[in-house]
Amino acid sequence: MKTTKISTLATLAIVLLFNINTYSQNTGMGKGMQNRPTFETFDQNKDGFITASEFTEARAQNQTENAKKGGMMKNIANAPSFESIDLNKDGKISKEEFTKHQASNANSKGNKQGTKNGKNMQNSPAFETFDIDSDGKITAAEFEKIRAERQAQNAEKGGRMQNIDNAPSFESIDLNKDGVILPAEFAKNQAKRLKNK
Repeated sequence: MKTTKISTLATLAIVLLFNINTYSQNTGMGKGMQNRPTFETFDQNKDGFITASEFTEARAQNQTENAKKGGMMKNIANAPSFESIDLNKDGKISKEEFTKHQASNANSKGNKQGTKNGKNMQNSPAFETFDIDSDGKITAAEFEKIRAERQAQNAEKGGRMQNIDNAPSFESIDLNKDGVILPAEFAKNQAKRLKNK
């Protein structure tokens, strides 16, 4: 009986969110919800779950598309981490977890689900942390400046500097060798690092 009620409530929440999103897209209302990605956007292999690598890659693609359209990248550094959405900590996000997150996000102004300064994915920096001038790309100078700052902060806190020699270089992340790192390149590197952990 209790399971039926929970399932019914979850279904109603999903339907409600879908209808609100559809309404906002069709009427021009709810500008923030208009650009909100769906579960299907992140579930790239359509297996009913979002993995950390799918999450990172889909987010980067979404950011790249938004930047191409001239969209504002405001509050992107405060975007929620994969871990904050994966409520049962099983390493994947179910549609129910995603829906719960979307609902709680809609109810809390300012999107405070993420961590401060873009430090998501357990101390892994977000793209926006390195993109100092918020132009949608990371230059070698930005990359080295932020990396040095993060290493200095970690050392000040007495943090271990393990694997510092194995940290990816700017050149290894700049896959197309154009001298800048784009969100998709950054996401591929993050996904690769997550997969190797």
